[in-house]
Amino acid sequence: MLIAVDLDGTLLGRDSQVSARTADSLTQAHAAGHTIVAVTGRSWRTCVERLQVASAIEYIVCSNGAYAYDVNAARIRWSRPMDAVATVDAMRKIRAQFPDVGFGWESNAGFSYEKAFLKQSDDPSTLEHGGNGGVLGQSDLYKLLIRTQTLHVDKFAQAISELVGDVLEASTSGAPFLDATAANVNKSAGLASAAEYYNVEKHDVIAFGDNLNDIPMLKWAGTAVAMGNAHPEVLSVADAMTVSNARDGVAVHIDKLLRT
Repeated sequence: MLIAVDLDGTLLGRDSQVSARTADSLTQAHAAGHTIVAVTGRSWRTCVERLQVASAIEYIVCSNGAYAYDVNAARIRWSRPMDAVATVDAMRKIRAQFPDVGFGWESNAGFSYEKAFLKQSDDPSTLEHGGNGGVLGQSDLYKLLIRTQTLHVDKFAQAISELVGDVLEASTSGAPFLDATAANVNKSAGLASAAEYYNVEKHDVIAFGDNLNDIPMLKWAGTAVAMGNAHPEVLSVADAMTVSNARDGVAVHIDKLLRT
């Protein structure tokens, strides 16, 4: 089987690290012939180091399906970036509707944040960093981060979809801001590409997730497993449920899988 795991709130514990038990379960699954991939909203810059103890994971779908990172080759396998010009135009429309909005972005070269975004962040050190995102409009972007104090993040996502949904696909992951990718780029598309890469049929894919940005891949996978700490909407689309990430829920379910 192809086992797809979200990171934050799923594979990672409350300390944002992979526990020894979970790493061991992944190793055993890999030894049994299963393939494990990570499908995350994170950039490769902030997840590769966290996954060093989980050597069974060699392929990471990053930034909600925007690109795939090959851990062993240390390079991006494929990418589906946002068009630079169209994204800047969408940002103008958003700013006109929400004057207090702040943006951050990830390009191939790294991350950058507007002052308005950082000002609304309680702890900027918790944000993803590394490299330099460059000048907007001059290079394609993988991910756009959007923040406002005008609306709750769930309602903000709906508003962004109505305003610029033809250009951007906005999703929420539990953070107080939105992650946006190119239209129709999400974890479902990313997981489908990973399955094709490993020549695995959809019905042989099992996916683990906890939050709203995981729903597309959970709906696509042959078997969807919700974490015990999952959002109610995630629970509603899951085929099975395991215990929370704090209790090594992914490992618990994989151990049961290996026994059967």
